[in-house]
Amino acid sequence: MKYVSQLVKQKELVSKFFDNTEIYQGKYREGGWTGKEVLLHIKDAETVSYDRIRRIISEENPILWYFEEDRWQKNLNYMAQDIDLAKKLFILTRESIIETVKMHLKKSGTRKGIHSRRGSMTMEELVQFLIWHTDHHIKHLKKIKPAA
Repeated sequence: MKYVSQLVKQKELVSKFFDNTEIYQGKYREGGWTGKEVLLHIKDAETVSYDRIRRIISEENPILWYFEEDRWQKNLNYMAQDIDLAKKLFILTRESIIETVKMHLKKSGTRKGIHSRRGSMTMEELVQFLIWHTDHHIKHLKKIKPAA
């Protein structure tokens, strides 16, 4: 499956970023999040995506709620969170998404949910968006220079 290889590749790459403590305090741009905050955001987006995908498979036209990423970053205090726990959760959730895609995409890829901001989305569109979103933040992480 075309998406599975991309999801696996991203899992391996993001896992390496979790291990790179030198980027935790650095920022990819002025006013941007730190490397640690980006990693915690990726973890949260992963868990939200997993929930959305399972709802589409299991329910009829479920509501897929938008989440306010800046509020999550601030109110969940990303910088104080345990990065090792976040890495484990990211890996397990990504592996669960990969399993779900393998098991259900062919049968349920066209099933739809209603995203609270984007409108109607299929399971396949959610998987495509997850891949795009993760790549987007991988680019941010690659821009962060290790602390001197």
